[in-house]
Amino acid sequence: MLKTDLKSVQVITGICNNFNLESIESPDSTCYNKYKSFWSKTMGFIDSYKRIEKICREQGYANGFSGYIEEMKIISDGDRYVSEWYSDLKRIKHYRWLRNKIVHEPEYTEANTCDYTDTVWLDSFYRRLLNGTDPLSMYRRAKSHPISRPTYQSRPTYRSRPYVTSRSGGSLDGCATWLCISALFILGIILLI
Repeated sequence: MLKTDLKSVQVITGICNNFNLESIESPDSTCYNKYKSFWSKTMGFIDSYKRIEKICREQGYANGFSGYIEEMKIISDGDRYVSEWYSDLKRIKHYRWLRNKIVHEPEYTEANTCDYTDTVWLDSFYRRLLNGTDPLSMYRRAKSHPISRPTYQSRPTYRSRPYVTSRSGGSLDGCATWLCISALFILGIILLI
């Protein structure tokens, strides 16, 4: 049988009894396998957190995961270089808060505090730390190799053409000519009738 506390065994045994399953004592019983699966999932959050804590220390963050978070909080322009900067920061701060609740407060446990998706996200973040695709690694890479943007020549400014120009003739001459031709055409039609 798995090493665990008495209360958890009672909870799982109660679940097994409610579903008319065999005893938890037999290693090949359905109840035992459900219990083993349940327990391995509920312990995943802290294990995942510990892995992140360890790799953060190995990467030089003195306070582990908390040091990583503090460094992210100091950087004010992270979102300019990493699109998910603030969402990642919010999430890792939340997971640090959850971890502290589970570890320091008796009424908080992984079973009643965490979801399986929390563990999945932490595992994904761990892989990002290993691959260098975590927010701080991406930020440092972007800052050390700025993207060269093409330089554009300034666009020429066009002056709007005034209605009246200083030169002789200008745009009023064009209008006057058009009016004269129109008047002669109308006069010619009237004379022919």
